[in-house]
Amino acid sequence: MPLNAPLSSTATYAPDHIINALKQNTFVITTTLNLPENHEFIIGKPEIKEKIIEITPVYAVLGPLLKQDAKSLVTHIKTHQDELIKIVEETGDLSWDAFPDISAPENSTSLIKDNIIMIKKEPHIVGKNDKTIVQIDDIYLEITNEG
Repeated sequence: MPLNAPLSSTATYAPDHIINALKQNTFVITTTLNLPENHEFIIGKPEIKEKIIEITPVYAVLGPLLKQDAKSLVTHIKTHQDELIKIVEETGDLSWDAFPDISAPENSTSLIKDNIIMIKKEPHIVGKNDKTIVQIDDIYLEITNEG
């Protein structure tokens, strides 16, 4: 990212002493960081929740465990991301029932706990689905998701 590229941060959250110092230098900070005009400096901490953004297979475990069914599982994961993410958000894991065309291996009931798949999460601000949060010590930057 070039140093002069606009930063799509719509808010900075921090303790009051930091926000007060930032507000005293708003012009310098917003122009130097190329922040949007509507950028806000907010005292406090936003309510943050981790959101699952991707489910990926663990190939080192998957291949030896499923052999020829491994490719089917990978294809199912790629084509049903949203559905599988919803199941994980509701139940905390995935069972083999989510993969009707694949026979469950012996002694395996849970794909996450058995390290067959991994979930990737990102922190987001509660109530703002189009916002991601980046934390640097006691400072939180609210970033607008583009695309």
